[in-house]
Amino acid sequence: MSWLRFFRRRYWDNERRLELESYLAAEIDDQIARGASLEDARRAAHRKLGNPTLIREEIYQMNTIGVLETLWQDVRYGFRLLRRNPTFAIVAILTLALGTGANTAIFQLVDAVRLRALPVDHPEQLAEVRIVKAPNGRTGSFLGPWPMLSYPLYLKIKEQQHVFADFMAWGGISVDLAQGGERRSAQALWVTGNFFSMLGIGAERGRVLGKQDEHAPVAMVNDLFWRNRAFHVGYADGTDRWIAKEGRLVSSNFNFLRIFAGDSGVIYGLTSSGDLYRFRHEGRSTGTNQWTDPQGMKIASNWNYLNGFSSGDGIIYAMTPDQRLLWFRDDGRDTNTINWASPDGKVVGVGWNVKTIFSGTALEP
Repeated sequence: MSWLRFFRRRYWDNERRLELESYLAAEIDDQIARGASLEDARRAAHRKLGNPTLIREEIYQMNTIGVLETLWQDVRYGFRLLRRNPTFAIVAILTLALGTGANTAIFQLVDAVRLRALPVDHPEQLAEVRIVKAPNGRTGSFLGPWPMLSYPLYLKIKEQQHVFADFMAWGGISVDLAQGGERRSAQALWVTGNFFSMLGIGAERGRVLGKQDEHAPVAMVNDLFWRNRAFHVGYADGTDRWIAKEGRLVSSNFNFLRIFAGDSGVIYGLTSSGDLYRFRHEGRSTGTNQWTDPQGMKIASNWNYLNGFSSGDGIIYAMTPDQRLLWFRDDGRDTNTINWASPDGKVVGVGWNVKTIFSGTALEP
């Protein structure tokens, strides 16, 4: 049976009906021509043909799939019942919706926790070591249904075990990021030095922790923490300093297409129409909201460059669409006037095909 005949089974059933009616009419005419009455001719034609309805049903079953046909009949019957009782229909639909939503949520949780592989190298080779029973009293931490290993016990097992290719430990902790006043909590992990190397996890920037860092006051932050809370300045001596853990609001409605900073608190803002403004933040050293000119000074128009940055001493670089690097010098930054040593810029580089350019200045600790 072809699928075409299955989907057109009603058409074929109607064709068989017309064919059987045509056969009966011809047979009746033939019997009348032989001298039989109309009633006798009809009875004789039906006896010769058989039951027309049974013939049609047999042909219909040949052109259909019983399971699909029964399912479709049950669905139509169910819809007719629901249409006759709207209240029951609403309750049934809401019950199915809630059940489906709950099952979907539970499956997503199970998939994320149990089924989906961890984003590490060879997750199928990972195994967790726990103390299932502690007959001689409590052991380790109790963050879960079983006690975890203490650090001395971890060192002892690592020293004596010969089953695993590598062995590392970790533990959860809540830390306070505030230096004083209101508490600002964050979730962190204590990890051993081989934590990242064993899992095969690298760093987007910088490096991951290693065995040399096990007893050093060092930490790593993830991308979300870096974007939301970290305001970090690195110095030339290799030390790390935190200027503000969550920043300090110094201006509102600072709606510029692009901004870049110069020396001595000078900030340049570029509008979407190509106007370049200069600001001076006098409160940079004290962390206060103190601006020499809160509204800024418009120092250039048609500043339609792909990118720009200041390298200090009023020197500004900008990149043109044809990959030329232009050099400008703003001599009015100290007097807050419009004074350009090179108003049209000087070409200092060609073929400057880079996505983002920026520069910084050395900061003293």
